[in-house]
Amino acid sequence: MNNGFSYVHVSIVSMIVICAAVYAVLFLLKKTVFRVHEEDMIYELNLSYKENKIRVRALLDSGNSVKDIYTGKPVIVLTSERAKDLTGKEIPGNLSDWSDLQNGVNWRLLPVHALDGDQLLPSFNADTVKIDKGNISKTHNSVCVAVTKDILGKGEYQALLSRDFI
Repeated sequence: MNNGFSYVHVSIVSMIVICAAVYAVLFLLKKTVFRVHEEDMIYELNLSYKENKIRVRALLDSGNSVKDIYTGKPVIVLTSERAKDLTGKEIPGNLSDWSDLQNGVNWRLLPVHALDGDQLLPSFNADTVKIDKGNISKTHNSVCVAVTKDILGKGEYQALLSRDFI
């Protein structure tokens, strides 16, 4: 011991081997023991808006912290194709199209911070959303639905669901 420090002489090759072994063990633990199956994160949503109803697959997205800026409630993010099925209206590509779209749907722009930057998503309030997963079933009224033109999960699901709904 020298000045309160203990020195151990380990070669650089030994350090690299030890670090690689620890990394491999942690990687295997993550893939096996701590694995969350994506199918466990998929829920069925039944959305209704006026007389229209649709059923979609939604990913329970732990990173989805989008809130309705007017009410503070969580938001469901829905693909534009399914939003068109629900509202019966094409989703506008730019703000100049908004005046034609307003008839019949109470659209508003919702500021969203995502990995690819800040953006404004068109949103509306669905009348009801029923969330189903096995024996779990919850119904929420007047839920804010933001619409994205992005494809979600390579098309495997059509909505992102916040943990706040569960």
